[in-house]
Amino acid sequence: MKCAITGALSYSGRYLAASLLSKGHDVVNLSRRGVPIAPEPLSAPQARALGTHRVRLDFNDVDAMARSLEGCDVLFSTYWVRFADRGGESPHSIAAANCARLWEAAKRAGVQKIVMASHTRTSVDSPFPYIAGKAK
Repeated sequence: MKCAITGALSYSGRYLAASLLSKGHDVVNLSRRGVPIAPEPLSAPQARALGTHRVRLDFNDVDAMARSLEGCDVLFSTYWVRFADRGGESPHSIAAANCARLWEAAKRAGVQKIVMASHTRTSVDSPFPYIAGKAK
């Protein structure tokens, strides 16, 4: 199975990537990151391969994102903004809009399943922008 993971070398994405690679799946790393945030649980060859063969997403170019997802069966999305920016537009609103464009790209590419790492008990009425943004 061919899987795309946003942030395959980041916090939760690297655990998911290591698990999928150990089971023989192909993994596409959709990330700015070229080296893992921490080495475990990826082997050195796995981390090197994911860092070398990464795709930087341009959330403003749905067609380019769709091309990067061609042939993928599943999109695992660990993408999100963990902290609020102190100026300008809410980064959580931006992240919600970026996710919507990524889902559209996946649809265009024929991806059969999207799995999003989220948060329990999300609500648009949450006083916490991180959680309210996940609900959007």
